[in-house]
Amino acid sequence: MNQHEMEFNSAIRRTDQLISLLMVLEDNVDALEQTEMESLISLAKDLSIRISAWLSDEQKVREANHA
Repeated sequence: MNQHEMEFNSAIRRTDQLISLLMVLEDNVDALEQTEMESLISLAKDLSIRISAWLSDEQKVREANHA
């Protein structure tokens, strides 16, 4: 695994951690409105999906360049 792939994997792990933390907050903190928490969780999940898609696209480009 090269540096580029390690950075992507790290970003995905951090995003997953963010989603988990937001879900814990959603369950335990009344200070934030429910809709605000749902929006934050939705944004974090969207970010995770985009990072995964970007990583997949990068992998396809690398494979095409080596073919």
